[in-house]
Amino acid sequence: LFEGFRLNETTVCYGVYYHPLMNTDTVYYQGLLCEGKRWGVGEMHDRTGRLVYQGDWIDDGSDFKTVTIPSVAEDLHGLHSLMEQLVIGDNCCTQLSSFTIEHHTRLQSLTIGERCFSAKHPEQECCFRLVDLPMLKSVHVGDRSFEYFNVFVMHDLPFLKTLTIGDSFDRALCFKRCPRLRIIGFPELQFIQFGGYVFSC
Repeated sequence: LFEGFRLNETTVCYGVYYHPLMNTDTVYYQGLLCEGKRWGVGEMHDRTGRLVYQGDWIDDGSDFKTVTIPSVAEDLHGLHSLMEQLVIGDNCCTQLSSFTIEHHTRLQSLTIGERCFSAKHPEQECCFRLVDLPMLKSVHVGDRSFEYFNVFVMHDLPFLKTLTIGDSFDRALCFKRCPRLRIIGFPELQFIQFGGYVFSC
């Protein structure tokens, strides 16, 4: 049973779902909706009416703090402003020539697998940017990711504590075409590691 707004047959905007097969009007979900899914601020109740969860919803779920991009994915579909951890698998986004994460106020951890963003783009600016991430504490980039990127920008990361670019001390090869690196203004930085042939231009 649903009470609220619909566009054609799709629930939208705001509404209330009631538990099915109940003699009483016991609310199951009450809150914002988008394209038939719980999306925005809302609350969920059990069959006794007890409040189970109250807060943000994304894509019909409340467990959204970690966003995982599976290995071999072609793009970064699914990113949102409420994520606290971003994990990108191996061999992702191999044809893309830019990577930008900025103004994500809740992001605390960024992990990028091996051989991501690895295609050659001759005569093109390939830019890696992490900007205005006030809660970011750790960044880890796997071997041979961003191998041919030539621009590296990181700033406004006041709580960054660990920065790891490349795990192999033999041939990590991240950013090997990047001519310049400048790390400044990270007052909380405690650990930094560059693998072999990182920023080796």
